[in-house]
Amino acid sequence: MICLVGEQPLPNLLPVRYDEPRHVVLVYTEGTEQVSKRLKKVFHGEALVYPLQVQPFDIPAIRHAMEEFIRGRAWKPDQVIFNLTGGTKAMAFAAYSLAEAWRCRFIYLESAEATDWLYRYRFDRDGTVLLDDERSVPAVIKLDNYLVAHLDSYLHKDFSSDKGGQFEEAVYQALKPVIDELDHGIQAGGALDIDLVFRCGNQVGIAEVKHGTLSKKGIDQLNTAGRREFLGIYTKKFLIAGTTPPPDRPLSNLKELARVSEIKVIELPSYGQTGSLSDQDRERLVREVAQTLGCW
Repeated sequence: MICLVGEQPLPNLLPVRYDEPRHVVLVYTEGTEQVSKRLKKVFHGEALVYPLQVQPFDIPAIRHAMEEFIRGRAWKPDQVIFNLTGGTKAMAFAAYSLAEAWRCRFIYLESAEATDWLYRYRFDRDGTVLLDDERSVPAVIKLDNYLVAHLDSYLHKDFSSDKGGQFEEAVYQALKPVIDELDHGIQAGGALDIDLVFRCGNQVGIAEVKHGTLSKKGIDQLNTAGRREFLGIYTKKFLIAGTTPPPDRPLSNLKELARVSEIKVIELPSYGQTGSLSDQDRERLVREVAQTLGCW
């Protein structure tokens, strides 16, 4: 599989995991070298991985580099499949041109709200492009794959013993039975400190869990974690609060800021009142997270 590496690793992580090719060529540019290195780390032991650096916008040069690489390994056209999802537009044009000339198959991944769709194409004898297949991608990744593909390294920390840590653990325990994978206390590079990270299928979410009311700090932390250079644009973001504000302190501005930042706000006032989650709040928490990630 010839993979065009862009800023986000997911467009190559899912197809490689789904198709399980024996050989993976990561076509990257100077600006996406770190993404390529992280993908290579994820695929280690699963496939033979070859890095191939190209210029980002020189279409003839990109095509020539890929062509020479493939010829150098004596791969036949019917053995090669191009993933056109990532990379620059120039890289996609070059890869498509080569696929068309050699009548190679190619694929494209569409990442929708809660489902990823993989489209497969081939060329007819007269050069007409045919849609061969389209289907949703089943669960093919683990949380560790996702984190390694996005972060150079990460560490875990235990729940703290204060009220904030106790609330975080209560949210963790409520989600654990219904989520495919759940982890907590993720730290990376000194810049990221994520309370919870969870996965349903191939969809991943992160949460800031605040014992008190909503805060701009929680929004800022989620926006930092969801930046392109960290956990990326496909990661769902949640801000979970343990209390609601008193009537004289409405948080409409913060909720609007969260909305425009594509952060799902979940308020669980029972915890602030009793020190535990009511059945109603527990059901609300599970429903909001599961629906957003497509578990239900």
